[in-house]
Amino acid sequence: MARLLRVLSALVAAGLLLTHVRWFRASSLDSKCKHQSVVSGFSNYDHNNRLSNEQFGGLATHQGASGNLAGKFEDASIAVPVRDDPYSEDKRGGLEQLLEGQHWLTSERRNLEVSFEENGLLQALDTSNPDLYRRIDPQDGLRDMNDEQLPWDQAVKKGNHLIALVNGPVDCVGQSRWTNIDDLAANGWTQEVNRATRLKEPFKSIWSELGIPLKDVKRIEWKHTKSSAPIGPGGMIYRPTGARYQNIYCKEMIMADYNFGPDTMGGRKSPPMVAAEIVPLKQWSDVTFIQFQDYCKQHETVTSPFETCLRGLRGVVRANVVSAKTREIANEALSKSGRLLRGWDHRATWAIGEESAQALLATPNEQGVAWFLAQHKAQLGRKVVTEVSVFSDTGAAFDRMKFFFKIEDHPSAAENPGHA
Repeated sequence: MARLLRVLSALVAAGLLLTHVRWFRASSLDSKCKHQSVVSGFSNYDHNNRLSNEQFGGLATHQGASGNLAGKFEDASIAVPVRDDPYSEDKRGGLEQLLEGQHWLTSERRNLEVSFEENGLLQALDTSNPDLYRRIDPQDGLRDMNDEQLPWDQAVKKGNHLIALVNGPVDCVGQSRWTNIDDLAANGWTQEVNRATRLKEPFKSIWSELGIPLKDVKRIEWKHTKSSAPIGPGGMIYRPTGARYQNIYCKEMIMADYNFGPDTMGGRKSPPMVAAEIVPLKQWSDVTFIQFQDYCKQHETVTSPFETCLRGLRGVVRANVVSAKTREIANEALSKSGRLLRGWDHRATWAIGEESAQALLATPNEQGVAWFLAQHKAQLGRKVVTEVSVFSDTGAAFDRMKFFFKIEDHPSAAENPGHA
């Protein structure tokens, strides 16, 4: 009997120790990612099924920064989906906890004196409308299949949500599972174009102003023209959708040129493909990251490894944007600012703390940039969007509208080199 009691006591002690260790690990992460009380009522949205059903999952917390008030930024926070399922990189959205900390928007430290209650921007997120925060498949030239109205105030809120994901540390934001060039072929993607190209205006001026060399510029296109390999526990084989992602890559810059996502193209087949039939590796942000990483590997040298190329990204251009929703928000941003759509030299530029930049980041064509940065921190480093600009070729035609996202290192990258 005494021996049995000793065994039971040992088991209880071991259980208590394990519980303490788990609590300590959770507390360590919580101290970085969460604070204050739970705000219930907002659930995750499964992006893979965003055209049909809503599914729900766990939430991890993550701190973000709100918009601009009296020229100052304010610290606030929102929740970020946890990757706990095979395709959880497609789970988006969430507002569950208010957090603390300082996630700076640029390499210049901002004065964070505005309280959460005073600003009320992130506080005003509509927890009854999870659709507001679901990810929309960007498509240049085709009508948005998820083309509900995106009023200005909701676009600003959604933009703040995306800023929070971008600004948070790597262990507070679920990272993409798609990081290998072989993932593209396994999901039915085929590289159709990979050739050197010459930039024309206004892009030559952009590269020149930023001091980016006009060399090693590649036009690369991937098309979804084949069936996938068996994917997932059930060995699902996904049919080709006809999607295509054509971008221009060079060191320090990416230009999204001609993009039609799988959801868009699959939905236009007869009969239309439903969400469950769409290949999991479908997002512009994931396909573009994989290709950018491959580009960097192809151009690495002894003195400049590919990791340096990946972490040297300074900007993303979205060219020839014609999405009605994106254009509507851009037009309103120009109107509110008293600006006109003009060429690069007279472009309209907003700091990320301004509502116009936040609203633009939430539009179908532009939010892919946020996901690109937020979900590939381990490879890209901890980057932030500091400015959003809109311009055109001719200075007037909206069908030639273009966007430029200025990207800088988060201050933590300088303070803790090698850490996202």
